[in-house]
Amino acid sequence: MKNKAVLLLLCLSLLVPTAVYADTEYSTSTASVVDTYDGINTDTDANKTTVKVTQSSSFKVSIPKTVSLDGAVGSDNKGTYTVSTEGNIASDEVIVVKPMVKSFYMKDLTNAKSDIVATVDQQVINFVCVENKDKNYNSNDTVIGMSGETGVQKASTNGVITVKKLTAGDWEGNFNFHIMLKKAIEEASTDGVEDSSSTGSTDSSSAGSTDSSSAGSTTHP
Repeated sequence: MKNKAVLLLLCLSLLVPTAVYADTEYSTSTASVVDTYDGINTDTDANKTTVKVTQSSSFKVSIPKTVSLDGAVGSDNKGTYTVSTEGNIASDEVIVVKPMVKSFYMKDLTNAKSDIVATVDQQVINFVCVENKDKNYNSNDTVIGMSGETGVQKASTNGVITVKKLTAGDWEGNFNFHIMLKKAIEEASTDGVEDSSSTGSTDSSSAGSTDSSSAGSTTHP
């Protein structure tokens, strides 16, 4: 009887499902596939991935707030100023910094003497990446290439203001700079004199030359 009981338990154990874990399926989530590798034509454009990024240009311009002439007697009176740019701009962009007139009037502060004419000479007015200068504007004297090693490039240039037939007294005049970031270079202004009391027409990024001997700075995001 004991042997029959053991045999019965053995038979029952064979009837009980022992593959209880065999029915459990394990699956992994699969990301969407843009392209699949089939081992054929692996060097064609069909297997190319394009990566894009855009960074906006930014720059800063420094212009003189006051230019003092040398006050020499019996010869032309001259004063030199410096314009500088600093920025990170695209290779097809140009920072334009130029006087809006080639000449302007200076007034005797006592209003006793007639106005005299001052001329502005700034040959370089276009600032570009040095790579753009070398490639597209190598022979253009109005263009200077900004250079630098950390992504921000810099350049500066000089201008000269000249007054002829200066007589004794205190004289004052002013002119505006035209400042802009654009796609094409500009030429120097050929406009005539303007009244020294006029502020001139400027865009929103321009700055004029007024009091203080320090340079003015205009920043553009």
